[in-house]
Amino acid sequence: MIRLLTGILSCLAIFSACSSPDNLVTDGHSDYKIVVSEEALPSEKYAAEELQHYIEKISNSKLAIIEKADEQEKLIYVGFKGVPANVLKDLKPDEFENEEYIIRGDKDHLLIAGGGSRGTLYGVMGFLSDHLGCRWYTKAVTKIPSLSSIPLPQREDRQKPALEYRNMNWREMLDTSWVLHNRVNGMRVGNALGGSYITYPFVHTFYQLVSPEKYFRSYPEYFSEVNGKRLGEKAQLCLTNPDVVKIATATVYDWIREQPEANVFSIDQNDYGNYCTCVNCRAIDEKEGSPSGSIITFVNRIADAIHQDYPEVKLQTLAYDYSVDPPKNVRPRENVMIRLCHYQYCSSHPIAVCEVNRPFYNQLKEWEKIAGGRLTIWDYLTDFRNYLMPFPNFGSFSQDVKFYADNGVKGLFNEGDAMGGGEFGELRSWVLAQLMWNPSQNAQQLIDV
Repeated sequence: MIRLLTGILSCLAIFSACSSPDNLVTDGHSDYKIVVSEEALPSEKYAAEELQHYIEKISNSKLAIIEKADEQEKLIYVGFKGVPANVLKDLKPDEFENEEYIIRGDKDHLLIAGGGSRGTLYGVMGFLSDHLGCRWYTKAVTKIPSLSSIPLPQREDRQKPALEYRNMNWREMLDTSWVLHNRVNGMRVGNALGGSYITYPFVHTFYQLVSPEKYFRSYPEYFSEVNGKRLGEKAQLCLTNPDVVKIATATVYDWIREQPEANVFSIDQNDYGNYCTCVNCRAIDEKEGSPSGSIITFVNRIADAIHQDYPEVKLQTLAYDYSVDPPKNVRPRENVMIRLCHYQYCSSHPIAVCEVNRPFYNQLKEWEKIAGGRLTIWDYLTDFRNYLMPFPNFGSFSQDVKFYADNGVKGLFNEGDAMGGGEFGELRSWVLAQLMWNPSQNAQQLIDV
């Protein structure tokens, strides 16, 4: 009799645990299933698999993944497709921006869904990190908690990144899993995993637009005139030459056909000085008060041509080195973005409070004014002459990310030590990833956790 009573009580305990209305998993048991539509994107199906994998790893409870379900079952909906109206309630999936997501629990179901090709995937990553405490610090170092019970979220959690473009070239970015779990979108990821924010080609493209190997011998006038001499290497293009505009435009058309999924196409000065000082280029630059004048004029001419056939395509150009000061009069077209480089200023103190950074502060304000919400930043977060030397800028860059977001910046690329081994490179990568998604977080608390 005692054995029978014990068995009955054990069964009742298990039944009670599985039926708990406030838990997805109770004491290692769950009645929930993960439902993802047959019509869901590949990235959403991958998100469902990730959710299943980590819930099992956390709680030792493996939830089944199904494509169709009885609404009376306990369900975790991954993605908006196939979600019934009584679960959606007031939500309008078409209004979700790319990468925006919602996590919402209600009675016997949980909804994790988002916009675009990455919203749902990032929603799952957000649920695992923000709600369950998972961390992916490096490729080799992770923190996956062990929980016998997983609560059903009781509050609506709707998020979207503060920055549309989030990228860096620290070594951690070479690991696809790290990139996905930390919601950084600038590294190439296949469409099956949600794709990425593609800049094509990446940077310093003038000689790709008009090749000196192909043209300089016969057409030296296509290239920079410096001190009365045309230069075919370590220089720039003659941006007012009509043939250069024509050839460069044709090249951009080729790029669009080669990489139709790119978010922006780069029309960037080379990584040298020696900009053109011919009569026509110099006249524009003197009128505009900066060599950025001839650059923006050149890019605008290409942008006007491209817009006729590809109105959705965006071009991008650098404000860097000699072109960092904005022009006085000419304005970038609506389909032109500016990538401003935080170049040769103080890294020890935040931009907003440092007098040494005051020129850059003013440049950013002016560029944002004329770019009208089409400004991204290229920042520098290491000592390029000695990667192993201490570079104590955690206190500054953590505040700078928020400064950028608060001042209308749409994207951020952080140049670091891509080869690995640089000072606190792994820590910098992880902290940066968190701040680029939500710059209101306290960097020191992220480090101390």
